[in-house]
Amino acid sequence: MSKHKTSRGREFNMQAFAANQGDKIAVGNSGRNARGDLLGPGGKVIATKQEIAGRVHDRNTKPNSTKVKLNPLEQEVARKEVVGIDGVSRIEITYADGSVEIIENKKTDIDSRSTTGDF
Repeated sequence: MSKHKTSRGREFNMQAFAANQGDKIAVGNSGRNARGDLLGPGGKVIATKQEIAGRVHDRNTKPNSTKVKLNPLEQEVARKEVVGIDGVSRIEITYADGSVEIIENKKTDIDSRSTTGDF
């Protein structure tokens, strides 16, 4: 038995209250009864609380097909190529934690592109 107290200090059995009032429509715009069942037009039960919890559980336990790093802050958010004042092409990698890593782009730089005519 879960023991709760009212604002006046009296003990209140919440489990018994919920069991007795389970079929009553809850106050608010959630469209549920006191047990947590989803209600449709006329107050008919569309889905029980257990069915809803089962669907949510099934949706959240599907294995991900993509590889995820163990530390979510190490995930790349953006990658772009930038050219510095010195004319060297670099790759700027931004991570989820806000850190930025700059790597010199070995394959191309401004000088090699201008000699080959690739613009």
